[in-house]
Amino acid sequence: PLRAHPMYSAHGVSAQWGDDFPTEEDRPKTYGEPLLCFPALVDPDPQYVQTADNIDVAAIEDVDYTVLSKKTQKYEPTLLDHCTGYQQEVHLLPAEIRITYQERGRLTAARRRSVILKVDPSRVVEIVDMVNAAREQARMSTPIMSP
Repeated sequence: PLRAHPMYSAHGVSAQWGDDFPTEEDRPKTYGEPLLCFPALVDPDPQYVQTADNIDVAAIEDVDYTVLSKKTQKYEPTLLDHCTGYQQEVHLLPAEIRITYQERGRLTAARRRSVILKVDPSRVVEIVDMVNAAREQARMSTPIMSP
């Protein structure tokens, strides 16, 4: 997630598995060996690595987003489905917002980076507008320094 902080910066937090399992895939649960009549216990999840990045809102160069349309499928419930309380499920993939910015470190030269936010498709335009408004406000109040 991306959280706004005072003084025109944003705080981006991301996480990934410590054993480099792809974050885009669902991680299946693993189980130990069952003992006699006792079921197997679920193995604990491996460690994960959490990283944080403070982004200067004035350094944001570009904000793009992608929203997928709803996928409609026609499914005719069977008689068994009706008897057991069939509920149709609609799965929406999250929208993606890509924010491109210049990373400015003390020891390194400026470099272009991007962060991808996965958001609710119904709120994507609202969030993009908030990011753009914060960027413009930060640029208007940041003094211009000459080299």
